[in-house]
Amino acid sequence: MTRLLKYCLFTILIFSLFFTNESTLAGYSSLQNGTLAENSEWEISVIPNTDSILFEWEDIGDTYVITQKNKTKWAKKSKDGKEKIKLVSETIYNGSSTSFSHQKLDSKTRYNYEISAFDKEKNIIHTSTIEISTLKAKDIQSFSAKSNKPELTPTPKEIFEESQIISNYSDNSLKIQWINLPSDDNTFHIYVDEQKIDEVEQTDSYAFELKDSDEHLYSVIAYTKKTQEEINEIKIKAEENNVKLTDEMLEKLSYQEFKLSIAYQPPIEEFNSLAFSTQSYTPFYILEYTTFIPMAIAPNPVRYLPTKGGRIAYFHGDDRSFDPWAHSYRTKFSVNVVFSPTSKKLFYFPYAGDTIGYDRRGNIVDIDRAPAPNDMWLTNIDKSKSNQISFKMNHASANPLTFPSPDINYEVDVTVQENGSITARGWHDLAPSHEFYISAYGSDHVGILHRENHTDFNALFGITTIWSVTY
Repeated sequence: MTRLLKYCLFTILIFSLFFTNESTLAGYSSLQNGTLAENSEWEISVIPNTDSILFEWEDIGDTYVITQKNKTKWAKKSKDGKEKIKLVSETIYNGSSTSFSHQKLDSKTRYNYEISAFDKEKNIIHTSTIEISTLKAKDIQSFSAKSNKPELTPTPKEIFEESQIISNYSDNSLKIQWINLPSDDNTFHIYVDEQKIDEVEQTDSYAFELKDSDEHLYSVIAYTKKTQEEINEIKIKAEENNVKLTDEMLEKLSYQEFKLSIAYQPPIEEFNSLAFSTQSYTPFYILEYTTFIPMAIAPNPVRYLPTKGGRIAYFHGDDRSFDPWAHSYRTKFSVNVVFSPTSKKLFYFPYAGDTIGYDRRGNIVDIDRAPAPNDMWLTNIDKSKSNQISFKMNHASANPLTFPSPDINYEVDVTVQENGSITARGWHDLAPSHEFYISAYGSDHVGILHRENHTDFNALFGITTIWSVTY
């Protein structure tokens, strides 16, 4: 997430983040799958717990140094006297042992480390950069272990709360390991940005050889089969709204999708030097979650139901693809997070676009707008930890021109750290398109947190994805 701050300070605009093409993905080639941080030179094991992180590594050197990176320190800026923060690094271990446990950490918090091995002459043998989150609860079990005890089996959302990606970067190689990602058949689909690049089985890790320095979203997707009871509930909901699900939609609703992502950019030397710690800034972050209809005209899934203006056959769409700068949307939920030495402030702004209905001849039947303040709200606000704030974004917005009308539903649990690191996990319908972005105030750079393409408006009747991202 410190990438966001780097762009805020140096105002580097990267348009390639918003478009996936062959030239972008050509910079990535898969390596041999293996355990986290394993390569021909060094093996490192990183084990998270609620309030600690354990490091264990292969003995390849004389001494080892672990540095915690991107810690925040408040200081006054000389010109205006206002208190701002700067990023600093702190050595937390320097010795000859091959293990170290970093203690007294906050739960559900993202941490960034650099671990280096030195020879007797103090020359660096190998260096790795690791990003990892502490856990929500102690002694969590794997998904497969939990499923062996039906009476204790949690819901898919509860299982996914402990899923995360651990990243290890070294020598232009990014290795990711996923923890507690539910999958019935241990098959995992690997994506870079919105493009699938591979499918792997019976593994919990994947490695990429990076050939550009741009930021990309790396994702792993897996599926579990829903119970017949869950499938029947979705069918009943559709029938109550006079909607007949197609065979294709019935197949889709039979499985639950899980998507685990991490936004990553290789370290840039001048930004990772200690000189960077002399730069100061105001921690002000803007999150925007938008839903939109990608088509110019969208069919009404309940078109045979009359409205006050007549029968609506189509609705006006937003006619666009993913775009953080777009002005057309169905809904937009904007949240501002501002840190100071003594407080954490949270502001949110809900917006809804006009809904325009047409008859089958293309004539406008009616125009209305969903009540945004009623449809979007924040809950679970937690400011108890010194350097972060957590909250839940809630969204349930119905089409104002039809009744009954299924809501566009989503929920997102977000944690924003003072240093700009973001963890978000949530769920949403697979209709319409969803996009979620993060930026720092005063910066032109926008980071991608989540994108999901529209499938079918019948997906509003219970076909969802459960997702998580760290940035």
